Amino acid sequence: MEKAALSSSLFMIPRELPSYLSVAYSLRFKDSDKQENFFKRIFEVVSQFFQLVKELITYRPNWYSFDHNIKKLDSDFDGINKRLNESDKPICAYFVSSNDRNGAIIGDPLYYYHHYKIQKFQKHFDVAAKVVRSTKEMFDQLGQLKTKYPNREIKVVDIVSHGGPSMIDINVGEQFNSTYRNENVKENEFESCAQDAVIILDACSTAVGNNSIAENIAKKNRGKTVMAPGTPLFFSKPVFVKKENEVTVKNVVHGFAVVNAYTSKKFKT
Repeated sequence: MEKAALSSSLFMIPRELPSYLSVAYSLRFKDSDKQENFFKRIFEVVSQFFQLVKELITYRPNWYSFDHNIKKLDSDFDGINKRLNESDKPICAYFVSSNDRNGAIIGDPLYYYHHYKIQKFQKHFDVAAKVVRSTKEMFDQLGQLKTKYPNREIKVVDIVSHGGPSMIDINVGEQFNSTYRNENVKENEFESCAQDAVIILDACSTAVGNNSIAENIAKKNRGKTVMAPGTPLFFSKPVFVKKENEVTVKNVVHGFAVVNAYTSKKFKT
């Protein structure tokens, strides 16, 4: 695990907060009545931003909000996916696990976080987003994208879920072995993606130790780069680079503390 460059590391999370809040504001208050008086309008906007900050700090997860946010994301993602037909840019497949226990995946602040992150990807890719209940559903979606858009490569896959050194907690089920573990990783599971695709595991500690699940996925999907955090995390952002007229993900910066951030570990075979 490497500490991110100073430009990305120093107060990364507070520095990203205005961008996050801007996205959250546009979603939360898009249908609210606007004050006609200029000064009242300014006061209203400032108050609404403070309301979002307060909710971010005081939010307490509950199952009702999880279910509500899944339904909202399903609807929002349907709208995002319709834009795939409007251009010929390469594709970023963005997956959100429906399996949550503490609000770190589908809690209220995370509802806005997914839109914040998707908008970063949309600057360079067309995004196909989906809330998934199993890895089968995820891989089926990748296959369907390849079939529907045979002339467009899936260059990036971003999986947001709970995780650990040897597992991604994406499969929903009551049994302990319902999670996606090292022993469940199969050869060429990401064959629907571009040969040089980047697979991002936005899941805590999935690159920790020897034979982590991130490393295992890279071993069994040759040519693809797997990026994953070597720590727990509660915030991440992709960093892009342009090479030979093509934009790719250079790395992912993960926020773990207010003043420190770390670049993802990378695996490729």
